[in-house]
Amino acid sequence: MRSLSGFSLVCQRFSVIAVPLKPKQHWATSRIHTASIINPCPTRRRPGLAGIAEAAGLGMSVNHVPAVETVGLCGGISVPDAASSHGAAAAAPFATQAQTSDAGTLGGPYDQYIKSDFLGPEPLPAGRKVYIIVLNYCLPVGLLHAWPLASVRICADGGCNRLYDELPFMMPPTPEGIAALEALAEDGTNANLSMSPVKDKDKEITALLRLVHMPDVVLGDLDSLSSDVRQYYVQHGVPFEDMSYDQDTNDLAKAISMVEERYIKSDPDPSPNRHQILVLGALGGRLDHTLANLNVLHVFPHLNITLWGDGNLVRLVRPGKALITPDERFEGPTCGLIPIAGPVIATSSGLKWNVSATQLRVGGLVSSSNLLTGSPVEVACDGPLLWSTEIREEPRPDLRSLWERIVVAAAAARKQEEREGAGR
Repeated sequence: MRSLSGFSLVCQRFSVIAVPLKPKQHWATSRIHTASIINPCPTRRRPGLAGIAEAAGLGMSVNHVPAVETVGLCGGISVPDAASSHGAAAAAPFATQAQTSDAGTLGGPYDQYIKSDFLGPEPLPAGRKVYIIVLNYCLPVGLLHAWPLASVRICADGGCNRLYDELPFMMPPTPEGIAALEALAEDGTNANLSMSPVKDKDKEITALLRLVHMPDVVLGDLDSLSSDVRQYYVQHGVPFEDMSYDQDTNDLAKAISMVEERYIKSDPDPSPNRHQILVLGALGGRLDHTLANLNVLHVFPHLNITLWGDGNLVRLVRPGKALITPDERFEGPTCGLIPIAGPVIATSSGLKWNVSATQLRVGGLVSSSNLLTGSPVEVACDGPLLWSTEIREEPRPDLRSLWERIVVAAAAARKQEEREGAGR
């Protein structure tokens, strides 16, 4: 890999791996990198010291390593002087601040429930409403899975460019490919089917893929939009809302305010358990943008917001007691509890390294490079914490459902062309 004018020159090819599944189950798919393209997204973060230790069979996290000053390697975590976050090999001042995973559960009642049920193929709970906000950074492939779950989809300024530009690189296999996968699954055979010929040779499918992923509105300062992308969405009836009059909030905050004012407050049940906001492309890239997005979680602590991007999910744990239910088919095992709004006293259960009435603070102890254990996670805290999990595998769409929507979009496009032709 080498860098070229801010782009990463990578070898990438998209394949679908078929695995035998029971009837009515969704296909599990993965991406394999083999055909050359220019990818505007930077490479995934490296595993850091924790990954190196795991590969070497040492079974330790980054923060098990005592440091004279800091430890940092390929994205590893810095550790305070002569101390570790989890305490297994920590110096004396920190040794009493971490507990092992043997700690018992905290028990309810809970003030907050953090769930990742939007990742799996199972239907969402009845009454759940999902809102998608697309930002101007590398979009997760899970967008194809999440899009049909949402009742409202918003592009924040340059997120419109991202959606238009990156959808072709998420191209699903053709219906013929799906049929082949099903036939192989019936025989108990695994196979790889290349997706790149579809993307490269059939531009009509690319156009249809954009049609079935049309935003409901584009908003923000509108200073990052390319003219051709704006013209495309205007031609397809997407409204644009110029909010450049507000220079005190970023585009994400503007989008969340819109969702809250127009959809959540007017709902008979405005509780965060009913309303889920997914922010795609929210992590990675410019540090000031990422920090601003993390700040937005603290600006709207009463809302259920998930930042999704660069192989991570981030949620806000509010003061009180929270029950966290990760979907370990897609998430983990790496996770963390990080305070960025001041010191927090926290107690946890369900983690590899739990804390017990422990002060977490920037400049001191933080629970980074922690691990899920297969159990629900409980957190009791007196201040806000960021809960982060790595995305081990991006969720994939139901392929048949996706192609059904593409067929509907194709029929609608043909009718529109016929109407326009008759009007000439």
